[in-house]
Amino acid sequence: MYRKRSLILKVSLNNNTAFTIATGVNILFCVLLFLVHLEEPRGFNGSMLFLLEFTVFFCLLLVYLIKILAYLKESNAIIASFTILTCLIAIEIIGLFIRFFGTYLESLGVLTQVLGLLAVFRSFQVKNPMLASPFRVLGVGGFMLFLPKLIIPLFAAPIPTRPMAILEATGMLVCLLGGLFILKRMSDGLKAEPKQPIEALGNNLN
Repeated sequence: MYRKRSLILKVSLNNNTAFTIATGVNILFCVLLFLVHLEEPRGFNGSMLFLLEFTVFFCLLLVYLIKILAYLKESNAIIASFTILTCLIAIEIIGLFIRFFGTYLESLGVLTQVLGLLAVFRSFQVKNPMLASPFRVLGVGGFMLFLPKLIIPLFAAPIPTRPMAILEATGMLVCLLGGLFILKRMSDGLKAEPKQPIEALGNNLN
């Protein structure tokens, strides 16, 4: 049986449960953000703080999902695309607090959107039958997050704030739901793994 040995965010039932709870909390906040934006895009004073928290948490969640992909021995191309995206997001987070990165954030943002779309494409190539569908849900959410930010600058006319805010909140929500779906399937697999390899279990859970 293949086991990924790592001291950082090791794939385990305890870590899976912790991320499931944290994802559930973020989903509740995201629903609140979505409902507020339906009424008034700027009506939620804590929206920027939540967006920062979401970005940090999403970065950590991606790290754990990369561990899961490696645990299940998915292709190096899939793992590499998610890893590069995670590193870029982490650099963007650091750049918010360090002036040195300030002048590079816009260019880095464009690169993040492009590689984000690559990760979206790779998410549809996950082969493990247990997690293929959940990763596709994650990919749909990522598509809603990354593509609009990439094409909006191409329009000469300004884009209304409310539709973009709603689209962003929806993309965040779908990403979190996809992550929760992945974590739930992974928990089921980890609980049953002593009886049979998780790769074989996927055929029954799909």
